[in-house]
Amino acid sequence: MKSSLPLTILRPVLPALVLVLGLLPGTAGTPPSDSPSDRRLVIGLSGGMVPARLIGTAGFRDSWSSFNLASVTESTSVSTRPNYAFAGGGFLTVFLTPHLGVQLAAGYDRAGITNASTSNTAWSWTDGRSGAGTSTWSGGGRLSRLPLSANIVLREGSGRFTVEFSGGPTYFWNEFSGEAAFAYGVTKISELPGSGGQSIAQAFDALPVRLRIPATKWRTLGADIGAGVHWRIVGGLGLEAEARYFYCPAKALSWNPVQATYAGLYSRDFPAEPFTSDDAVLLDMSGQTLGLKLEMSNLRASLGLTYSFGRRISH
Repeated sequence: MKSSLPLTILRPVLPALVLVLGLLPGTAGTPPSDSPSDRRLVIGLSGGMVPARLIGTAGFRDSWSSFNLASVTESTSVSTRPNYAFAGGGFLTVFLTPHLGVQLAAGYDRAGITNASTSNTAWSWTDGRSGAGTSTWSGGGRLSRLPLSANIVLREGSGRFTVEFSGGPTYFWNEFSGEAAFAYGVTKISELPGSGGQSIAQAFDALPVRLRIPATKWRTLGADIGAGVHWRIVGGLGLEAEARYFYCPAKALSWNPVQATYAGLYSRDFPAEPFTSDDAVLLDMSGQTLGLKLEMSNLRASLGLTYSFGRRISH
């Protein structure tokens, strides 16, 4: 559903703008120019890459004891990293003078997410025995963004080449979902058969509990700033290379444990142990939650085709 969003916006808007602006007085019959700065209107489509980067980490740490368990320490770290993403977009710039213009730009990028979890568990018994274990998991997810920017454009240069600087407020439509896991320590006490209640056994293990952030959508206001080089190929047709930084406020989310039945990691004493709502409530009440702060700002490098048209501007 989300992948159709940029097409929904760009398909009807950009061709319509070309048609309407082409009917404006002074846009038809304009003789070709050797300088892009002689053109009043510029429309373009671009595509590029958003680099992979670490955008958030979550941590869990707990320590406890129970009966013959002298101490249990648990820790988990989850790092969230989107893969390289293709970014597409389009823009319309109206130059009020040869060097100053206003721009409306829209873009879209969507990346797969890798959530890498590492859990460490250590325990010791009152009789001196001890144990430890480390487990790692890799989970997936999705991150998508649609920025809509209203920019001021500064243009310098003449002939076939110009340099442009632009920036302004940006409104973002964002969506994130993800899956991960963590080790959750459990223990149980049972009476030994035939002991008449005089002898008991205690077992310990850790469960590989799944974590999930369901698809979460939010909107927020940020900004963008960029610089690019424009090269006129022939007539109004041009090529543009650009680097742009998008500032988007961070978003606070939380990993939610999935209630299900899990087999223990380190022994056979827990072949099918349930993680219940009571366990989730206990974690929440003790403050042992995995909060995730997503850093949403990013850099984008793109290459695109432009078409400049409209009446000439007097220098």
